[in-house]
Amino acid sequence: MAGSLTAAPEAGLTAHWNAKYASDETGTSFSWTQTDSMRSMDLVEAELSRADAAGAAQSVLDVGGGMSGLAKGLVRLHSAQGATPVRVAVHDISSQALKGSAAAMTEHERSMVAFECGNILEAKLAPASVDVWHDRAAFHFLTEPADQAAYVRIAGDSVKRGGAVVLAAFDSDGGPLRCSGLPVRRWDAEGLAKAFSEGGFSLTHTEREVHTTPAGSSQRFVYVVLRKD
Repeated sequence: MAGSLTAAPEAGLTAHWNAKYASDETGTSFSWTQTDSMRSMDLVEAELSRADAAGAAQSVLDVGGGMSGLAKGLVRLHSAQGATPVRVAVHDISSQALKGSAAAMTEHERSMVAFECGNILEAKLAPASVDVWHDRAAFHFLTEPADQAAYVRIAGDSVKRGGAVVLAAFDSDGGPLRCSGLPVRRWDAEGLAKAFSEGGFSLTHTEREVHTTPAGSSQRFVYVVLRKD
């Protein structure tokens, strides 16, 4: 999960998230942990299928991917005979999270995933290189408008025309105000659509989810699909 440059120095954010992930190397106790990543998988796959260009390799960037199972699931699905090739990159501010993600994969799966460590707001991504940009529970840590705008600008530059951002954030209707000791900005679909319109994106789909944490509490999320015009 990524954080805000404005909220704290990058070194502080890196240390914060490394300590968080080091506290549970299995990643099973964190509030954002899912038993599976099927909702994200379904939304990402729908966009990949829509944009499939005659079997050409496609690119997925999982921002704040941490120890999510999304990358592993995508690699397994697209390793099947006849499946469209997919290049998956997991970007996270925490090297500890990326280490855990890699450890959960087989050697073959790891060979098909790029692990990128750093703050997404400082990422140097190739222009128009991403088919689907995925973010579950990273963007909402950006509480400053300048950071939000920088994120949208990077996504707008990196996602191909016709590609999409699949994003989940804490819902403005009852979502948490803080997570892992940090403040968050809650969102609704309309607010996300307005924010990402500055990067050339249009809202094409939205849904809500009540996520049950490993401790048994509830977290309300809003999901959006934002397509690059």
